[in-house]
Amino acid sequence: GYLATGLITGPYVLGLVSEAALAAVRGPLDQVCLACIALAAGSELHMVELRRTFSNVSYITIGISAATWLFVTAVLMILANQIDFMREMGTVQRMCVASTGGTVMVARSPATAIAVLKEVEGRGPFCS
Repeated sequence: GYLATGLITGPYVLGLVSEAALAAVRGPLDQVCLACIALAAGSELHMVELRRTFSNVSYITIGISAATWLFVTAVLMILANQIDFMREMGTVQRMCVASTGGTVMVARSPATAIAVLKEVEGRGPFCS
């Protein structure tokens, strides 16, 4: 709902909000949105259940994070010739950019996973 509303009211569809207005509030707005996402994610954690399943959850989290980083980094390295700003880079620079992309995707994963679990009302030892 929020994403669709933003898309429709933004500068590219109805134009109710201009690009200049978005640029003016982007930094503070991003920080407030990130804080709300973190608060929502934190409210879904239950310490009693986390302590009981900590080792299993840790292994799964490390595995998912490593797999996400490796996958995104590999895809960006493979597609480097198709990405305009990466075409002229050397291998080391491409690896740095690809690694940064992989790191960004790992950082985004937990909030998205928690949102999906909440949306589908996930239950069980790895969903609480």
